[in-house]
Amino acid sequence: MADLIDIVEPAPPPVAEHAPAFAAAGVVLALALAVVAVAWWVRGRKKRQVQKRLRRLKQALQDGSLAEHELAYRLAAELRGRFGLNRLGAAPVPACLESGREEAWADFVERLDALRYRPAHALERAEALRLVADAERWVEGSR
Repeated sequence: MADLIDIVEPAPPPVAEHAPAFAAAGVVLALALAVVAVAWWVRGRKKRQVQKRLRRLKQALQDGSLAEHELAYRLAAELRGRFGLNRLGAAPVPACLESGREEAWADFVERLDALRYRPAHALERAEALRLVADAERWVEGSR
């Protein structure tokens, strides 16, 4: 057995030099996913806040603490803020709404304008509640 001195031990396995690159790519990917998740959450948060304010308006209308005329102005303000419009009108349908709904949007804005700009226009409470429900559907259907 003493003659085994001439046997050379096997070479150690090569060390992977790419480990830092994979780690850096993983960190960049994790940061990108975190940014996308935060953006998605913030965007959804704004929508949820508008929905919450619309529910409060509906509750105030049902309690009788909010007049129908004031409701129309507040609804218009919420929708302008949600859709990023300077003026709530029938012609520019908000881009974040699904296409093919131009006629329904125009009808909704016309009903809202009738309540806002015609002081003599009386609105029953059921119709006002339907207007709030329509506004909630427009917000829910937005992107």
